[in-house]
Amino acid sequence: MFSSALRDNRVLRRVMATYTNLSTNGSGYIGVASLASTAGVTSATDWASTSALYIEYRVAAIELFVIPTLNTVSSLTTPAPSYLVFCQHSSGLAPSTFGDVACGTGSKVMDARKIMHLSMDFKGFNDAQNWTNTSTTIPSDSVYGWIGADSGTVPASVVSTAYFRILVRYLVEFRTLG
Repeated sequence: MFSSALRDNRVLRRVMATYTNLSTNGSGYIGVASLASTAGVTSATDWASTSALYIEYRVAAIELFVIPTLNTVSSLTTPAPSYLVFCQHSSGLAPSTFGDVACGTGSKVMDARKIMHLSMDFKGFNDAQNWTNTSTTIPSDSVYGWIGADSGTVPASVVSTAYFRILVRYLVEFRTLG
């Protein structure tokens, strides 16, 4: 996804990665979980060394890999949720229920037993294209990303805990002033 965007030489573009875990509660339910352009990028390994050289940044694209891991509480060999739903969101418009996520922009239903790949860029999210000072996090009105949930009903909710590892790759643009 990032290859064509990396060719433009007007600003420095760098792919930065972070990872996180997502887990169900003891009832096998995943509430609404957001994976967005906000503070996550500043947790990337090379953030400090790169951002120190520039004054402003913005997240031009986000790519997620949601990887199911084995259920660690019971003898099940697959995660408890049978499916997850993800949709795109921006700033204060983030959905807060499974139904809202299922009907959201770009909604995708994913088999929770397989690796999921989601990607999006900031096109169509005008506020997300604003530049932010490298010493601060992206303001809430400029945040965009993916949000996911499961229905919380049988068969998705099984009394066990399922875990997912999530690799988040950000295409970050940096610039100096003057």
